[in-house]
Amino acid sequence: YMSRTKAQELVEQLGGKAASGVSKSLTYLVTNDKNSGSSKNRKAAELGVKVIDEMEFYTIVKYDTNSKKQSIETTEDSVADL
Repeated sequence: YMSRTKAQELVEQLGGKAASGVSKSLTYLVTNDKNSGSSKNRKAAELGVKVIDEMEFYTIVKYDTNSKKQSIETTEDSVADL
C-alpha cells in the first residue's frame, strides 16, 4: 500500500490538490472503508463527495501497484482527502 504522504505527493504531481478535511470543493474522499460511519464519510455523503477506496484511487491516477510507479497521467483535475 501507498503511504498517505506518497499519495498526497502523487495527487499534487498530477495537478490536483490534497486536503486534510472534507469540504464541498473535494472531488474524492479516499478511505480504507467506504462503508464506515466515520465523520469524514458521513460529511462526504452529506456534501455529495464521492468516497473511494485505495484501489479506486490507484485506478484514477493510473498507479501500477506492482512496479510502484505511475504509468499514465490522468487528465482529471482531482482533489482528494487522503
